[in-house]
Parts: sequence; C-alpha cells; structure tokens
Amino acid sequence: MFEIQCTQCSAPVLIQDDGFVHCNTCGAALFIDTRKLFLHQQIDPIFDENKALGLLRRWLQTKEIPGVPTRQEAVLQWWPLWELEHNGTKTLLLASPSAWGELEKIDISSGMRNGFDPDRAGEVVVPQRCASAVLKNVKTNIEPTLRLLHVPIYKIRYQLDSENWEALMDGVQGQIYTENMPTPHTSHLDISHAIAFVITTTIFTVEGYFLHGFWAILVAYAISGTGLYFLFNRFLLGRLNR
Repeated sequence: MFEIQCTQCSAPVLIQDDGFVHCNTCGAALFIDTRKLFLHQQIDPIFDENKALGLLRRWLQTKEIPGVPTRQEAVLQWWPLWELEHNGTKTLLLASPSAWGELEKIDISSGMRNGFDPDRAGEVVVPQRCASAVLKNVKTNIEPTLRLLHVPIYKIRYQLDSENWEALMDGVQGQIYTENMPTPHTSHLDISHAIAFVITTTIFTVEGYFLHGFWAILVAYAISGTGLYFLFNRFLLGRLNR
C-alpha cells in the first residue's frame, strides 16, 4: 500500500493495486499504472493458530495415522512471494530461499488482500530475492506487473509417539506441506498381514509335512488355528490401536 495525491484536489489517496481508484474527497477517478513499481501486500489468514492445530489433527486422521498429537505448537509466519502478472496470468515465485518449494503453488485466489502491515502479529520472513533479479528472468517485451506478497503460513511442530514432526500450513486454504510424516495406519496393517501370513504358512506347512492321517492333520489344524487366532488378536491387531 502507498499514498499519492489526487490530481484534481490534491487529497491523499491510498493505493493497494493498479487500475482505477477513486478519490474519497472529490470522487475523481484515477488510473494507476504500477508496472514501474511494485506493490507490497499481505494475504490475511482466515483462521488462527488454534484452528490450524485442529485442521492438523483432522489431516492426520484422513491419512490414517494413529495416535493423538501432543506438544503442539503453531507459529504464524508471513512468507514472502513475488507475484508476476502478465496478460492476465499470475505466477508466484519464492522471494526467500526455502526447502518448501511447494509454496509457489499455494492457492491464494480466495484470500483477502491488504497493504502490508509490519506491525501485524507473527514472524515476518525478510525477502532475499530483489525485484530486479526477478524481472531479469522474465522473457517478455511487455514489463509485467510485480507485487511482493506476504502470505500467512503456520509453522506447526507436534509430537507423536515420542517423535517430533514438523509441517507447514497455509492460512488461507489450510493446505498442509510436509517432507515426512508419521507412519499411516495402513502401513501397520500391511506389516501385520505379512507377519500373520509367514507364521500361519510356516506352522501349517510343518504340520502337513510331519503328520499323517486325515484326522490327525484336521485336529492339529484346528488347534493351531485357534492358537493363531488368539495370538493375532492379542498381539498383532493390538498394534494398530496404539
């Protein structure tokens, strides 16, 4: 956001984007071309830290990850992105180095834009990629509109099964970005099935090899089957509930 003087009455007019704006004093329509400048804006978050932690818990459930996260912490960060607009197409580029390259694909279309407020709560990440460096790589004869956006990102730390994990969540759509996460419920299930298959096959094969006679094998299979049922029910399936 920046301020200019109205060309009709010289009253101050606040500018948040290029295009037509109106003077609140005299009502004059002014056209602002910011292609030689860049606007500094922020996308307001639509939920707070507590809601972010709730979304994290639901996300873990959808991923079939057992357990309840503990020692949860969500810290609001304002992450800088350059937005280039050319011929109606908008492209996002990281303005500061990050291992989370997926942030360039963040959906901010539904976010409310305002002029950047340095006094807003949260940690502001300082841009390290200047406007000239961004425009240098733009291959077009028409200079694009350039905006510096600070996007709300919640940096979430949590603990699950005594292990520490970390994830990022955008404050507009609630999308979660993570390089790794706890083992899903389905992975535990696959391991349990593999263990049960090996044990069952081994026992029945040994019995079939050493025992002779229909009734002897039938009785042995019945006893083994009952024992295996209680074994799997108590030890293997019990792992899925931890």
